[in-house]
Amino acid sequence: MPNTLFDPYLQFAFFTGVGAIALALLATALIVYLRFALIRRTRREQAFLVVWRPLLVKALTSRLQSSLPTLDPSQRVFFLRLWVQLQESLRGLESSSLIDVALRVGCDKFARGLLNEGNPAERLLAILALGHLGDRSAWRLLFNVARSKDTISSLSAVRALIQIDATKAASELLPLLLGRTDWPQARIAAMLQSEQASFAEPLVNAANLAKGEHLIRLLRLLEALRLQPPISRLSILLSGDQLPDIVIGALRVTLAPGLLPRVRELAGHADWRVRVQVAKVLGRIGELQDVVLLSNLLSDPEWWVRYCSACALIGLPFVSRPQVEVLRHSIEDPYARDILEQVLFEKAAA
Repeated sequence: MPNTLFDPYLQFAFFTGVGAIALALLATALIVYLRFALIRRTRREQAFLVVWRPLLVKALTSRLQSSLPTLDPSQRVFFLRLWVQLQESLRGLESSSLIDVALRVGCDKFARGLLNEGNPAERLLAILALGHLGDRSAWRLLFNVARSKDTISSLSAVRALIQIDATKAASELLPLLLGRTDWPQARIAAMLQSEQASFAEPLVNAANLAKGEHLIRLLRLLEALRLQPPISRLSILLSGDQLPDIVIGALRVTLAPGLLPRVRELAGHADWRVRVQVAKVLGRIGELQDVVLLSNLLSDPEWWVRYCSACALIGLPFVSRPQVEVLRHSIEDPYARDILEQVLFEKAAA
């Protein structure tokens, strides 16, 4: 009878089982350790909040003259998190007293340290803190983060740079703002909204040089900020030989009545999206003679063009409801008549 103790298959199964049990025990020990570490960290944070939350809340409204409690190095991340939360709650305003407290405990120094050596969450917290502090000494560090591939960190760094010095940010960040396709344009526009005075001139001037995708993104930013490029440049962009997306972007920022002749030329553009924007521009700055053009667009093959044309026509300040009714009864095209009836009904119900 063969000796099973030396059977290689049994030995492999035995050691595999022992290894699995050891790994299970190790995983259990790790889970227990992490659980207790979390409990300890939570208790430390609660103890920190008991002392510091009332002080920082008071600093929102008045300057603290008394000496501050000692901030232990292990509490620095807790302080940054609470301090940033309070700053963010101010919704764009800054509390000088709150900033004074942060500087007194060395918040700027350990925030720069976290930006260099912290984990991703700590680095993001440091970026937000340095922006609220207006720390100019961290400019180069934050600019390097803004050029990094990480979307969240880079966007946060852009916001921090704008908070520190909007004028300098406008001159140095513009290529990034136009070149980064991973940055949501709505988010960028929201950042620039509060500092529009600093960004308006650089953005408008960039329209003279930008091309391709950069130009398309720039036109979207200008639209969000309600800015218009120079009329001479916009007139070129409104020509039919431009890419449809560029023409659409140019139409979206067209606010000057002097450009109406160029806009009217685009009413027969092959791309229906362009015709939609033509109708919207005419509804925004159109003149009496554009009533005929909008009436013709009511018969466009594309439903959305017909709808926007009807909205524009009814919304013109010099076109009354009785005049629209007369037009509706005189139209022979059933599609044009139906879209006018629909928009009239929507306006009456609104």
